[in-house]
Amino acid sequence: MRTTLKRLAQKSLNLTHGKLSLFGEMAQRATAGKPPLVAMFNFTPEHRARDSEACGLDAADTTLFDMRYFAAANGHYSFPHMPQAVGSIYVPMPDRLFDTLIIGSSIRLFDNAWSRALLAQAARAVKPGGKLVVWYSMAANPKGLFSQKALEAYFGTPASEHGSHHLVFTITTPPPSPPSVLQWYYGWFHQCLLGEVNARISGVENFALLDAPALTTFLCNPDSAYLSTTKTADYEKRGDRSASGKSLDTEINDAVGRYGYYVGGISYKSALMAGIIRHYCNRSQPLDYCDMGGGYGLLSAELLLTLDLNIARATNADISSYNLLHSAQMMLGLSSHLRDRLRFWLGPSEEFAFDGEYDVISFVGSMLYSPRAAVPAMLQRAWKSLKTGGILIVHENIKAPSYITDYEVMFTAAELDALLEPLGDIACWSSQLHEPVARNAVGNRTVFRVVQKRG
Repeated sequence: MRTTLKRLAQKSLNLTHGKLSLFGEMAQRATAGKPPLVAMFNFTPEHRARDSEACGLDAADTTLFDMRYFAAANGHYSFPHMPQAVGSIYVPMPDRLFDTLIIGSSIRLFDNAWSRALLAQAARAVKPGGKLVVWYSMAANPKGLFSQKALEAYFGTPASEHGSHHLVFTITTPPPSPPSVLQWYYGWFHQCLLGEVNARISGVENFALLDAPALTTFLCNPDSAYLSTTKTADYEKRGDRSASGKSLDTEINDAVGRYGYYVGGISYKSALMAGIIRHYCNRSQPLDYCDMGGGYGLLSAELLLTLDLNIARATNADISSYNLLHSAQMMLGLSSHLRDRLRFWLGPSEEFAFDGEYDVISFVGSMLYSPRAAVPAMLQRAWKSLKTGGILIVHENIKAPSYITDYEVMFTAAELDALLEPLGDIACWSSQLHEPVARNAVGNRTVFRVVQKRG
């Protein structure tokens, strides 16, 4: 297992090598009295041009970092419509490098720990006395996004300048980074770059071949993780890339590339689900949460770290033992916050017993992977295990021709409604902002569907 972790670290280092060279060139340029270094976090060329103009800059003078995990190999760019990007915002940057750093308008900054971790990382990359430009919501009700008041409270100082929808902060001392899966990820990546990936995990060499007892030993080893399963790696045959015939090297390469996708998605998912939980649940008593098909457990972890939700315990159920490799890394990094609070269960969602009592149960982009005939009974068991007043949250991308990989197993909006309506009234919440959406206005939009168990 230590060898596997080292190979994972080396792959991360290989993908980052070109970016480190670029940072070195930037540092040389900065010390040679060249024009100020300006960096931008953004999502599309259009946003880059618009945001540069709003800041009085030429887009060509900004160094662009993509919001997605960016990698270039053999001349192939992961996101060819963003060839101007030199790297990803998920790669830690050297401290005190840029004169100005712009967090572009395409990046939704929710008022949560994940966004604070991003802001702290960006602020550390700005020279003392340099500028950090942040877009914010000017609405009276920011609907979960950062407001000017919240941003100024976080930075501990009023904005030094104001623009149309953006604030400029002069950085003297970077703000603290609260516990978050993004904070952990930056730290993990730093360890990779320094060759110091934590090797406290013991086990066998090929994680894909672990049986249930070995998995229990593996995941229980990092102090805080708990694995409840009687299953074996036979379940890898369905729903897991480790059974796809790929080599371990290929699996590791894919895993590194997926990190940014999963970690990035937590930004809005955790923020919007936190808003839903605040809306429905009585948080005067500790809550129990269960996330089905939760992958690494990033969503469960982020919600546990959102302290005002008062979630005492979370269960992450997933079919993939490969995901548990990443779960264990996360638990090592966040063990002081998650110890004895987050447990893992290995197996298909439709076989989860739901033998506990929960305040919140979620299926976020996972229900489509269960056999369709097994879904009604699975939902009934989940519903039975909900406490009175508890909520069931389902978020599935609605079937559309634009989806290629999972098109055949995706749900239509009508199918989702037909599965949930027998349980109770369905409320719909936006996937973009914290706001309800009227059922008759949803259409084929992807939304969070919420059903509350009444007394």
